[in-house]
Amino acid sequence: MRMTIESHTDHDDLTHALTTGSGVALTTRFLGHPLRYLPVIASTQPVVHMAAQEGAHEGLVVLTDEQTAGKGRLGRTWQAPFGSSLLLSMLFRPNLHPQQGGRLTMCVGLGAATAIEEMTGLSIQLKWPNDLLLHGRKLAGVLTETQLDGDRMTYAVVGLGLNVNLTRPPDDELAATATSLSQAMGRSISRLALLQAILRHVEAHYERLQAGHSPYAAWSQRMAYQGQRVQVTLPHMVLTGTVTGANPDGALLIQDDHGAPYTVWAGDVTLLDRAPSTHRDFQ
Repeated sequence: MRMTIESHTDHDDLTHALTTGSGVALTTRFLGHPLRYLPVIASTQPVVHMAAQEGAHEGLVVLTDEQTAGKGRLGRTWQAPFGSSLLLSMLFRPNLHPQQGGRLTMCVGLGAATAIEEMTGLSIQLKWPNDLLLHGRKLAGVLTETQLDGDRMTYAVVGLGLNVNLTRPPDDELAATATSLSQAMGRSISRLALLQAILRHVEAHYERLQAGHSPYAAWSQRMAYQGQRVQVTLPHMVLTGTVTGANPDGALLIQDDHGAPYTVWAGDVTLLDRAPSTHRDFQ
């Protein structure tokens, strides 16, 4: 049974701004215009899909304080107490081929990582295909879903779930593999300022992508597990080998234990032979 997760949201500035009408001041050109707030919802992803299908312009962001059926990769759920995390979905209408959806995941991961580092000084890694890691533990996840029309991407909905102000008890089943910003910093983090910074940096990376500049080099510099031995669970096999990088469209590059190269477009990665960590989060 999953234990109770402690949330630090007594005076949360983001919820206050969204519920009192004081507003969320954004410096972005289009991302977050409009910003739609739904206090509690099953998932932000289908709301943005519906809006996109009804003709919404790119830049729409749907934000919630709690998801009752939050979506992760491979049908997994994302759970967080009310007001403890950043839970949002963004609408993009990019000039990309269908196989290039991974570039959007890169842009959002890079934007979020840059914003977190700007606010906290923490060092963030990006784990293929869609996680943000802090000290080897999951801090956030990105979920990219695309709508295709032949060889054209008509739109993409990119969700971000980021653990901000919550602490898992030591006996929680995810305590060893997940963390939050407040747990790492020993204090609460402004969700309002963090949201503003994330949207600003994501928009900057996306606009560079639209201008023809790939996020690949910047993403690769942050890529976790480079040169390390991993296990990749695929639909019909389990692959063991060494991470040699990723390609510009976001596929994982693996050299198996027999020296054969593999290009992996979808799968789950587990690090093998993990070295003992000397880091200890503030409690």
